[in-house]
Amino acid sequence: MACLNYTTCSQLKGQLGTTDYITVGEIACGTGSVHATAFGVPSTEIIGQDTDLSALVDWTFGNGSDFFKIVAKNKGPTLEQQATMVKLVHQHGSFAATHATLIEYYDQAIQSKTNSIQHTPADGLLSTAEISQIRTLAPILDFNASFNYSNILTNVANMHAAGVPIAVGTDSVGSLPGVINYPFGRSLHCELQNLVDAGFGNAEAIQAATAGAAKLYRLYDRGSIATGMRADLLLLNSNSVENITNTLDINAAWVGGIPIGTITAQKGQTCDPASVGL
Repeated sequence: MACLNYTTCSQLKGQLGTTDYITVGEIACGTGSVHATAFGVPSTEIIGQDTDLSALVDWTFGNGSDFFKIVAKNKGPTLEQQATMVKLVHQHGSFAATHATLIEYYDQAIQSKTNSIQHTPADGLLSTAEISQIRTLAPILDFNASFNYSNILTNVANMHAAGVPIAVGTDSVGSLPGVINYPFGRSLHCELQNLVDAGFGNAEAIQAATAGAAKLYRLYDRGSIATGMRADLLLLNSNSVENITNTLDINAAWVGGIPIGTITAQKGQTCDPASVGL
């Protein structure tokens, strides 16, 4: 969801037997924003009042980006700028993904007609009208003590009930000592458990992590088991449709048809939402 070094991102792509990297360019964030500071975005790539958005979008896709990332938050791009970037991205035949963690910025993302929104707001509940707007979008880390995990569960449940397509994803960054630990890999399984807690059926959650995610990111060569599809596969020892925690009971795995090394099964392990999150 961000590429801080185009050379590195390019080198990671297309490697047999390893994760298939699908990347965006530098995140489209505003001057003085948390993302601009935390990720060290060069000043020449930060959006200001007079930024040439057409040139920015052209430059991003000219550096091998697969899609475009917008950060909607305090000191971020204005709604008008977000909407303009989405239109420009669509002219490139690609799609936009918007980071939004608060209701206020969800509204901006909805109005910009972005193609997807990352994260679920914890500062309140989305209205029926907002959920309806999200559902009709085509095509389809701000935290404080007042935020409530129950808001996240309710928002996810309400969007799911309204037919909003929801794809599994995590904010895994590995370990930032003394700050946070979202372990790579395992947190994806925790996300499945979180979705079930929010009212998904086990099969629905699995589909959101496979065919649903592939469809959202226009990866039409994967997401289901069929002739000609990319063979990214997990073989489980036990049935995950009966118990979603069984996705951790892994027998073997293949990446692009190539078997990977030793697998440690973790059957029956559950995740603490407070430490992993949606």
